[in-house]
Amino acid sequence: MKKFLICLLAFVMIFAMFGCSKDDDKGGSTPKDEEFALGEVKGNKYESDFIGLGFTLPEGWTFYTDEEIAELNNYVGDMADQNYLDLMKNATLVYDMMAASSSGTDNIMVVLEKKPNAVLKNLNLKQSLEASFNAFKSSFESMGYKNITHEITTVKIDGKTFDVMNIFGSVYGVKLQQSCILMKCNGYLATVTVTSVDEAGTAPLLENIYLLK
Repeated sequence: MKKFLICLLAFVMIFAMFGCSKDDDKGGSTPKDEEFALGEVKGNKYESDFIGLGFTLPEGWTFYTDEEIAELNNYVGDMADQNYLDLMKNATLVYDMMAASSSGTDNIMVVLEKKPNAVLKNLNLKQSLEASFNAFKSSFESMGYKNITHEITTVKIDGKTFDVMNIFGSVYGVKLQQSCILMKCNGYLATVTVTSVDEAGTAPLLENIYLLK
C-alpha cells in the first residue's frame, strides 16, 4: 500500500510544477472567488460544494479519517479548531479527500492547489497533463515500475467533458493504471487522481465521480 500512496503523492507534487499559457475550456469555467471550504464525508459519499464535485464510495472501500487527512496536510491538533481551517485557507497545497479499497491498492485522492485566477484562466489543462508525463515516468521508474506509457483522452462526468491522463505500468507482475483529471475552481486547481490494479482499470471508479448541481 505504501508504494501506491507514494505514487499518488508524487502525482500531485509533479503537477504543481507545470502550467501552460493557452486557455482551455475543458475542466472548468472561468474561475470565480468563493469562500474556501473543505469537502465533507457523509456515510458513503464525499461532496465538496467548493469544487462542485462528489464521489460515491465503492463497496469495501473506506475514506481516510479527518485525522489522517490532517496528517497529510502536516497538521497535528484539534480538527474542530478554527485554526485548522485557517491554515488550510492559507496553504498552497491541500489534501481534501482520500479513499482506498480494502487491499489499499486501489484509491482516489482529491487535492487543491492554490493559484492566482489570472493563471487559472490561461491554464491549458490538456497541455499541463501532457507536459507532466516525463516527470511522472521518471518518478515511477525510480520506484520500480516498468513499461510506463500514457494516453490523454477524455471522460464525461454528468455530461461534461474533462481531459484525463491515463498512465499504465507494472510492478512485480501487477498491472497498474492511474488516471488524473484537473479542474479549475475558485482560485484553485483541483487534482483528482484515481489508481487501480484491477483488470477493469480506473473506468469503473471514474463512474463514481459526479458533479454537484
